[in-house]
Amino acid sequence: MTRTRKMTYSALIFLLATLSAFYFEAYYRSFIRFLYQYFTAGVISFVGKRLHFFSLKFALAFGVFSIFVATTLFERNTFQVLTKILFTIVLFFLATTMISYFSSQLRIVECTACDDGKVRLHFNGINYDLIFLTSLLVATLPLLLTTIRKQLKSNKKASL
Repeated sequence: MTRTRKMTYSALIFLLATLSAFYFEAYYRSFIRFLYQYFTAGVISFVGKRLHFFSLKFALAFGVFSIFVATTLFERNTFQVLTKILFTIVLFFLATTMISYFSSQLRIVECTACDDGKVRLHFNGINYDLIFLTSLLVATLPLLLTTIRKQLKSNKKASL
């Protein structure tokens, strides 16, 4: 694949991923709130108004993540691409779930002025962007390590 074609695909992927991130950010935030309530058996509840439009960090991070995944999978066959994408998605949601679990448990432990054992959080009381960025990083690690290992092998062959 030529360099200009890769650049064009990368720009298109970034644009589509960033635009789609604006769409699914509200669903992701809702999913995290659901996990917080699920893991605490309803001890955590959310109060206040939901005044959030979008996060630029969220959208840009998803765009960069999508470009990285796409560029590492450009030269692969269809089966490899599908399995690696599926594995990345599973890792992403597993990381989100684990981070939400530990974070929700920490919120209960650090609660000092809870009413009737209930923790009330504002809708923006959770750092959704940090959870999202950390989950993306965890999901990216296997692809990153594979890319580094492949590069080291090719450098080793080139030096021989």
